[in-house]
Amino acid sequence: ADGLPDPLEGEAGFAASNTSIAVSTDGCAWIGTGGGETARVLRSCDWGSSWSAHATPLAAGSAGAGIFSLYWDGDRLFAAGGNYQEPETALGTFAWSDDRGETWHVPERGLGGYRSAITGFPIDAATLVATGPTGSDNSRSNGESWGVMPSLPGHHAIGFAPDGSAGWAIGSEGRITRFTIDPDAPHRD
Repeated sequence: ADGLPDPLEGEAGFAASNTSIAVSTDGCAWIGTGGGETARVLRSCDWGSSWSAHATPLAAGSAGAGIFSLYWDGDRLFAAGGNYQEPETALGTFAWSDDRGETWHVPERGLGGYRSAITGFPIDAATLVATGPTGSDNSRSNGESWGVMPSLPGHHAIGFAPDGSAGWAIGSEGRITRFTIDPDAPHRD
């Protein structure tokens, strides 16, 4: 497309969870990439008129590594992924940006392995859930710390009802799982 930064060798977008693109209501759009020497976010904050590329700390350097999911909560941009060819590897699976994708931060305790999807809990902005084929994780601290979610096995995509009354995850072999999060439960991550 016109105006997009030149792609890196092998760089592409992943469609694992249908969430590698995020948008804001005030003209920003982000596209997560992988497969190249660096996992990047392509960013436009002028309704697509101009674009810039920003390196992230997510896994990179192979065809199966990079950003698989982005989530914008109105203040913070979250990126989840890793290397789907090494799904148990937890290094390079999550980062967040407080400046709309320009710079990135990683938590001390991150995701438990490759995760293909991340989303937020609609009635508690600090609560996030990420899932991938080897498991699911949740954060009650706006992504700054994560814990394993043993009640939700690994899936490929995830989302919540708008009122937060239920979450839904889908996985291989037609698996669909309904789950709930108690907003009043103690934070365990």
